[in-house]
Amino acid sequence: MKIKNAIIYPETVTRKTLDAVKWSNHSDHPLQDNTNINIDINTSQTFQTWSGFAGAVSELGMKALLELPEEKRNEFFVSIFSKDGLGFDWIRLPVGSSDFALDAYSFSETAEDYAMEHFSIERDKQLIVPYIKAAKAVNPDLKIHASPWSPPGWMKVSGQMDGTEDGRLRDEHEVLKAYAKYLRLYIEAYEDEGLAIERLMVQNEMDSVSDFPTCAWEPEFFVRFHMEYLKPEFEAHNISTEIWAGTFRTITGMQSHHCLADKDFREYVKGCAFQYSYPETLKELSVLYPGMRFMHTESVCNAGENTLDQAVAQFDDFLSCMSAGIDVYSYWNVVLSENPVSTWGWNQNSLVTADTQTVELIYNADYDVYKIFADNIQSGAVRVMSFSYLADTLAVKNPNGSLVVFLRNLEGERNAKISIDGKYKTVTLPGHSICAIKL
Repeated sequence: MKIKNAIIYPETVTRKTLDAVKWSNHSDHPLQDNTNINIDINTSQTFQTWSGFAGAVSELGMKALLELPEEKRNEFFVSIFSKDGLGFDWIRLPVGSSDFALDAYSFSETAEDYAMEHFSIERDKQLIVPYIKAAKAVNPDLKIHASPWSPPGWMKVSGQMDGTEDGRLRDEHEVLKAYAKYLRLYIEAYEDEGLAIERLMVQNEMDSVSDFPTCAWEPEFFVRFHMEYLKPEFEAHNISTEIWAGTFRTITGMQSHHCLADKDFREYVKGCAFQYSYPETLKELSVLYPGMRFMHTESVCNAGENTLDQAVAQFDDFLSCMSAGIDVYSYWNVVLSENPVSTWGWNQNSLVTADTQTVELIYNADYDVYKIFADNIQSGAVRVMSFSYLADTLAVKNPNGSLVVFLRNLEGERNAKISIDGKYKTVTLPGHSICAIKL
């Protein structure tokens, strides 16, 4: 195969410089200039209903919280899950160990225990279950979406949950049947704790094998496991948890498209879960499969700096994902200690730092961005059509009737002329700001 045509451009032409060209110097465009923004909103054109924000729970996060005084722990749960705080409606829950567990663990540690006679969630009862119950004490309507980072190590070719060699599930009937039972028992065990799992994704990042707990699946194998093992197991035991396809990324390929090409699989799952993916992927699937539902399962982790520009990027990412159709947006580590490093050695951001040295809570820049959302978008809101040439926008109509448009003003102070169903309002936007405008 040969490249037929190509233009080689200078190294000085980067994505950043191209974006600068895209979003500046538009004074020559009719009806647009750099000092005025036109925003068009049509409330009769509606899209998905918003289900809420989520935040991930981890052993390392709860361990840090437990080193703080009780009043500080209470403050944390109120700040994240109450309507006076961020009002998170969902928790993201790992099934067994994530990369922010104290070590690699599953609920079936006895090798070749196909009957799951030794299945137990006792490990989760130490840190994870108390965290969720404390959150639900603040928000009784809190819901859970869950996904494994890895099956039990003995079910994998490598024999261990973490590590980059042979990080695949064993494609053997006994193993696949046992794994379906494992997932069913997990949901039932959490129900026994009074904690319903509303949505389950079979694998976190099915394309990934890493040093921390992971498992790689080929799309054909992934679909086959769902249809031949998970579906009959859950149906036989009347499990009502919704199965969502994923979690998918587009970093390594289009696994989502390959899986959803299977009609039976597509009809079985209730929706499709994405993280680290281009929103265009969701839009493509919406065209291919009208009515497909989407959710977002993990925000960009960054590396523990918790900077303002990273927080602004969170704002941009949410607008892009919701504009593409997601109904849940999930932040990764809600809380970490002042040493925000995983058990496998990499730092990540968090909404809140539980400083175990000063025994204080530090609210990071991401928290401030999510507070803007919390104050202006309610669960049950409906996204409505909005458009501006000079700024990405998102408009929602809340259950209480309020209409809010979100945008980021990349330039200096300027006016925004907003058309709402043909009626106009003008507001002055602060320079270089992220904004929520109640109309």
